[in-house]
Amino acid sequence: MGCILVVDSNDGFRVDLCNKLTRAGYFVVAAANGLEAVNLLQRYLPDVVISEVVMPEMDGFELIRHIKRQSLTPWIIAVHEDPKDADFSYLKMAHGCGADFIAAKPCDTDALVAMVGDLVKRVPKRSS
Repeated sequence: MGCILVVDSNDGFRVDLCNKLTRAGYFVVAAANGLEAVNLLQRYLPDVVISEVVMPEMDGFELIRHIKRQSLTPWIIAVHEDPKDADFSYLKMAHGCGADFIAAKPCDTDALVAMVGDLVKRVPKRSS
């Protein structure tokens, strides 16, 4: 049905979202930071990447730029939680780096799963 890469340093959020995506029928791979994600990108060629913006090792901004430079994934959703970031400047920066969509945490993971469903339908067929 589609391969989804979830990148988030918050174990609870990452596990919850991965479980919901798996129940929805997606093949899901997960990483706790951008560096782990880079290692998974070439191997799995996900259709959608959902990435936290602020993470250890390699942040989401650099991960998004890496994905866009390599043309590895058609769709990127950036997520971020920071009560001090009331104007969503981090999410706006992620969008500027190449994220296609942004979502503020805490976010409705069911809505994220629905968004993934819409995006997977729009992924161009890959040549074998």
